[in-house]
Amino acid sequence: MSSLEALHARNSGAIREYALAYVERCGGDVPLLERERETLLAALEEAWRLEQYEQVVRLVTGLAYLAARLDNAREARSILQRGIYACKRTRDEQALRQFQSCLSGLLWSAGDYGRAYRVWWESFAGSGPPGSLWEPLRNVAYLTDMVGVNGVIGDFACMLPGGEGHRQGASMALLLFMRAFYARLAGDLEAAYDNLCACQQALTGSAAVVSRYKPFFEMVVQAELARVRDDHAGSYIYAETAITLAQALCDPYTVAVLLWDQALFSYLHGRKEELSSLVPRLVEVTQHLDAPHVRRWNTFLQKQPDLQLISPVEPVEEKYRGTWLHEPLSRSELAVLHLLAEGYSNQEIGDSLFIAVGTVKKHIEHIYSKLDVHNRTQAAVRARALGLLD
Repeated sequence: MSSLEALHARNSGAIREYALAYVERCGGDVPLLERERETLLAALEEAWRLEQYEQVVRLVTGLAYLAARLDNAREARSILQRGIYACKRTRDEQALRQFQSCLSGLLWSAGDYGRAYRVWWESFAGSGPPGSLWEPLRNVAYLTDMVGVNGVIGDFACMLPGGEGHRQGASMALLLFMRAFYARLAGDLEAAYDNLCACQQALTGSAAVVSRYKPFFEMVVQAELARVRDDHAGSYIYAETAITLAQALCDPYTVAVLLWDQALFSYLHGRKEELSSLVPRLVEVTQHLDAPHVRRWNTFLQKQPDLQLISPVEPVEEKYRGTWLHEPLSRSELAVLHLLAEGYSNQEIGDSLFIAVGTVKKHIEHIYSKLDVHNRTQAAVRARALGLLD
């Protein structure tokens, strides 16, 4: 080895030692990890080249908190995939689940739904004690979407008793929040309220959850509780606080979900002044997210009349001119109607509005009845004639 090569080896070794110590000192403190991101990435590259897999696992343990915040999705996936490979070589089951959980989030935000769900379920229900969740409070947005959309909240609940220590409490709090979220969207406000109260108890009970993400999750719960109580001002204030914390601690998808949840609530309650603030921010934060359901959020909201110029009304059948509705559509029915007129399937409407397909079908039945039509084409034509899609 030449003197230059020896110097390089000493320098790279020193960088790795510093990076490993820094990761352990920071824990999951995202702002601190961000400060040395380039150093950590360089150390990971060197450890990977030298096949130092234990070091790879330790470095990715810290970088996992940053992966979803990177603009380069391919680089983010590569970091986690290297960590997964290294875990298998070192047989580190706990870190393996952590990295799989993070990878599933990246895949979900990219629209690779089937693979994302399989990777997450493997991380949750794989070998070893069931029910272990890595940072459940941090993953609230991804898990609520993945578990709820796939309809496995019950299965998720059955496996939680196997959780470990305080993380079992965090997992139970997350489960109760998910139940409340989908109960509210289904219109069962009593069940939503009960689950949110139980969620708060899980967060403040004897087995208190210790996590830097706890304040963030508490704001998310408070925002949802305000929505259940029909407290518009409280919902907006708590949501804004949660969004601010998410920008510092979480990733763009989590920020986008929080913006969308509040924007949808504002839309359904006619709070157009709030939409003017929320929609541009949602568009900005989702510009690097490829998931189709995220694009549908933006498309739906940007078509609201106060946010853009109204498009010319298409020609309509003469029999619909000068008519009106004897019974107005609800805000939920209007939301479904907008997506129906865009040609979305029942499943796509449900995914976009976070409601079950059965609920979508009921809304469509009501829409047909109120518009006095018999199919989607007629509904779209009459809705345009009445100005409901303007």
